[in-house]
Amino acid sequence: MPQQATHRFVARTKRFDILAGVVVMSVPTAFSKLLGDYTPKLERLISRGASISWAPKNLASWLITRSIGWMAHQFRLFIGYSDPEAKEVGRVYQACNFMFLGHDYGTTVLYCDPERPDEWFTDRHVRHRTAYQKYAAEAGIPWKDEWVEGHRLVWERIPPGFAAILKRKEEEYKSRCIERTAAPKGKYAYDLTEDHLLVTGAPRRGRGGPHPLMSSEVERRRCRRGSPLSCLTKIGRTSGGGCRLRGEGSRGVLRP
Repeated sequence: MPQQATHRFVARTKRFDILAGVVVMSVPTAFSKLLGDYTPKLERLISRGASISWAPKNLASWLITRSIGWMAHQFRLFIGYSDPEAKEVGRVYQACNFMFLGHDYGTTVLYCDPERPDEWFTDRHVRHRTAYQKYAAEAGIPWKDEWVEGHRLVWERIPPGFAAILKRKEEEYKSRCIERTAAPKGKYAYDLTEDHLLVTGAPRRGRGGPHPLMSSEVERRRCRRGSPLSCLTKIGRTSGGGCRLRGEGSRGVLRP
């Protein structure tokens, strides 16, 4: 699970209340620049998503669209990634009318702790706040909350001697890890701010390109972007039958 998950949504069958799909939204590890300086306040990452094999054909896109609609009052930009190593090609994001931004996103180097061989992570993991807290405990350094602002360390507030020890422990841990290369990921964005200048005061930072899987026929039949409700009617009626949505997040529980 992501370390900063903020919203969780599940789809269950109306009969027997069986879990059929899950979507988890979280704070991005690194914010994009699509909305300028306002991006950190308006962006969320689709960090996890799954639907069971016997679910309705388009349950995944239906659940993502409903989840976005539930969060639209607080957030306006939703980011998703496709991993070619997992044979993901972005079909679900295409069905939800996400913008395709390119194939060259994400880290190209992954690490694995020999003590946890089933978990691969990026170099951001070894520089996370909780990782530095672990390094401090190993070195016998008393941790102070004033060193942290949000989810990052403010190195100027850490005594130089302690900062050098934390950096050394970071390098030691990183050197113990197994390293391998990884293919870059595809990136997709769902932008609810139709007019950036009116909504955020920030210019648009690129519209992206055509989806790599999108044919001319699908392009002609796309529902209008701008509001998740424009897709919800089509997707919900054709693929949402037999399921209901529950959501948990910073605003409580959704039971439509």
